[in-house]
Amino acid sequence: MTINKNISVAVLPFEVFNQNQRLKTLIHGLTEDLITNLSKFVGLSVVSQFSTQQIKDLTNFDEIEKLGANFLVFGSIRNIADKLRITIQLIKSNDRSVIYSAQLLTLSGLVHV
Repeated sequence: MTINKNISVAVLPFEVFNQNQRLKTLIHGLTEDLITNLSKFVGLSVVSQFSTQQIKDLTNFDEIEKLGANFLVFGSIRNIADKLRITIQLIKSNDRSVIYSAQLLTLSGLVHV
């Protein structure tokens, strides 16, 4: 049985707004988890992290377009006092409109950063 995956998504590298190596490790793991979990949806094709990790500048639309994804997922993580703020957005590639956006604010001690 062949499954036709007509919709594609690319999880771009999340931005880390400081030089904390633990935050970079946390966000790398979050990116891997997103790719793994999204790939479980029937009908959804997910661009590999090998391809997306090459994107260093989120404003480089030519490179992002080469991924061939219909949708893009990206976000950021930052320390705010004793809290972490993680944001995530799902956007349409063709017109860059935001389909979904969310923020998670948590105590940084909960994730041992």
